[in-house]
Amino acid sequence: MRLFRFFFLLCLLCLVMSSCSQQNTEESFETNATKTISSPISVRDQPQSPADSLEGDDSNYTVSLSDVGDVSIDQETFSEMIDLNEDGQCFDKKTGSFLEGRYRLLSPNGILLSSTAFRNGFYHGKKQEFHENGIVSVSSNYLFGKKNGKEQWNSEGGMKIYEANFRLGSLEGMETAWNEEGEVLSKYLFQAGKVTERFVENGVVVGK
Repeated sequence: MRLFRFFFLLCLLCLVMSSCSQQNTEESFETNATKTISSPISVRDQPQSPADSLEGDDSNYTVSLSDVGDVSIDQETFSEMIDLNEDGQCFDKKTGSFLEGRYRLLSPNGILLSSTAFRNGFYHGKKQEFHENGIVSVSSNYLFGKKNGKEQWNSEGGMKIYEANFRLGSLEGMETAWNEEGEVLSKYLFQAGKVTERFVENGVVVGK
């Protein structure tokens, strides 16, 4: 009987000690978890914007153009910051990186002058230039620096005055020019950049 009581008390003691140990472990885990969640992230670990990374620099850069994929900037600053290599690639003078993304150039009074897409420094995609009244003056398409696809010019009043098609930098297909009254001034057919047929020249029909 005494032996039974001894084993019973021993088991009871083990249960109590096990319960206390588990409680302490859970409290310790909760405390550590709370500390982990509430601990502030170091400023050093926070991602910096391109503008932040230039803080304290003595240049007139306000952004690093090579790091921004969609930006508007005044034309004068853009011209100061960007250069062109012999292959026709635009690059950031500060970082040496080629331009990527879309760039909108603004006049000193904030008027949109152009919107250009770049890839690896080359014009790539749609490029548009604008009249001061906001109407598109020239719309072109590029493929890694070469005109490719439709190009159209418009007057300040929105009239189409020129239309052509390009293939990898060379005129391909019909090229037509109009005056602002809508009269055809010239109309030529091109193949691989060379005129193969003339339909209208200096406003005069010369062929069909």
